[in-house]
Amino acid sequence: MVADAQRSSVFVRPPPRLSESLRKKGKMRETKSLRLQIETEWSTIAQSCDGAAGITFVNDKDDEEVPSSIWGGNFVYLEDNYRPSPHLKLNTRSDTATPLVPDDIIPYMAFCRCSTDCVFEDNNCCQDKEGLKRQGLKGFAYTNVCITIFSPFNFTYGLHHVVVECGPFCLCPVTCGNRVAQRPRQFPIEIFKTPLCGWGVRTPVDIVKGMVLGVYTGCFLVCALKRKSSRGKPKKYCFDLDYNDHDERKNLYTVDSRRYGNWTRFINHSCAPNLRVQPVVYDTLPQQNIAFLAFIATDDIPARKELTFDYDPEAQREYLAALYEKRTPPPMQKGATVCGCDAEHCRGWVRT
Repeated sequence: MVADAQRSSVFVRPPPRLSESLRKKGKMRETKSLRLQIETEWSTIAQSCDGAAGITFVNDKDDEEVPSSIWGGNFVYLEDNYRPSPHLKLNTRSDTATPLVPDDIIPYMAFCRCSTDCVFEDNNCCQDKEGLKRQGLKGFAYTNVCITIFSPFNFTYGLHHVVVECGPFCLCPVTCGNRVAQRPRQFPIEIFKTPLCGWGVRTPVDIVKGMVLGVYTGCFLVCALKRKSSRGKPKKYCFDLDYNDHDERKNLYTVDSRRYGNWTRFINHSCAPNLRVQPVVYDTLPQQNIAFLAFIATDDIPARKELTFDYDPEAQREYLAALYEKRTPPPMQKGATVCGCDAEHCRGWVRT
């Protein structure tokens, strides 16, 4: 996504009720058309976001054509942006390139005046150099060795370090190596039915280590509103922006993909994942604590291998530390569910 990218969404209508008198053949045709309808609408939205690749559904396990959570509840697909909750008072214009930045702050947003690739030239622009130094970081989060069309993540940043990319007011080209999470997705997505864990995500092409696959999207709201609006409703699609582990007062927001979201809402958990989640900002200020959550490949991933991430990476670190120190691992936490990832060092449970 670039500064002038068109952000769009399409409302997916629920399927019509089928008459009991319809024959089985007619029912199969109806559900098949439902799959084609949603695939077409989602891929059209993705294509409108600067040409992101298509999305398909694959199920060779049973007769469920698409996940029930996306057609039974007025689901809206968002490829690369948040939908602010109507309860949020942001004092912003909807037509601005930075819809979550208050209007009175936009004139003071920093931007670079680079005419070439910022990472290749090692300009360290748009970075809080003193802040990076305090955190033991030296510069950009991406390398200047372009092994794909993207500059890969260099893994010098920790899970709670916020990656600052060039923003909508920067003068560098859209191909700049510090514009990665905001670019359109170049590989197709398959949402497929797994044997044991419902629907999951994979891609029909090989993924290179360090590649940014996409960002989590949904309804952006205050955590207090999440607790109020989710009473009696599933909370498993809420992803808290809690990367400020040193200051809980800044962990104010969450992203709810129950009614709005994209393909990342179907990524399953694993205690030995091949993705990590990294906070990234490019059209908001780091001080706002409104980052996008980007999914980054931690290994080379062969085509059609399921994509997974750890829903609770801190718990896994504690579990592995206990194994290393030959002490009893932490017990299953309250509210956790049994984990079925079957990894070699599966901790046996996961908090969702």
